Amino acid sequence: MTIYSVQIIARTLEELRALERFELDLKYRAAQQLATDRLMVPGILTDKQIQQVERAGYTVEVISDLSQVAAERVQDVSQVNRFAEAPGLSAFEERAVMGHMTAEEVESALINLQVLHPKLVTLIELPHHTWENRISHAVRVRVGRNENRVGVLFTGSMHAREWGGSDICMSFLVNFINAYRANKGLTFGGKSFTAVQIRTILENVDLFVFPDVNPDGKNYSQNQDMWWRKNRNPNTS
Repeated sequence: MTIYSVQIIARTLEELRALERFELDLKYRAAQQLATDRLMVPGILTDKQIQQVERAGYTVEVISDLSQVAAERVQDVSQVNRFAEAPGLSAFEERAVMGHMTAEEVESALINLQVLHPKLVTLIELPHHTWENRISHAVRVRVGRNENRVGVLFTGSMHAREWGGSDICMSFLVNFINAYRANKGLTFGGKSFTAVQIRTILENVDLFVFPDVNPDGKNYSQNQDMWWRKNRNPNTS
């Protein structure tokens, strides 16, 4: 089975919406009207799905063959749990560049983050196990005794194949906490925060981070089908 990045062309909005019956991996939010009778939606399809759509009267334009991309990307997944022990987090940035984190690594990192910083980090076990019986964790980061504060939630890796989401969340957590502990400033992209601003944030905001919303899907994507996007519950489409 070969996977392709494609554009499906429909003549009307009704035709475009009718694609939903095929349950394809399409990016409907990126759909565009190219002309009066030419609407386009991008997606990722197998060769068999392309044939199915073409038989239904649609035009499918192949952008690229993704088979080699998948083979290369799988090599960028960590083969060992770099954060199984708490000291591993002390060199997070150096270890993180060695490959994308697995679902197991995310869980280990969250647990050990609380071990290293018990006064800052509260580990939250989600009340329900995943379809494949995994336990998921989030964390809350806060300092000070101010009870009149808002909560801000960050989530990552909702879509299984978007591996970087959980990595970004973990990098954010580790760097933010390290900056606070060292009383230093921090820069994310083009935005800089002073040490005072970081302390003020943690004294007035409950910071919740749930880095890996879809661990079953991530695990399947990294080990079975790199283009898998959903969770692993077979009872829904």
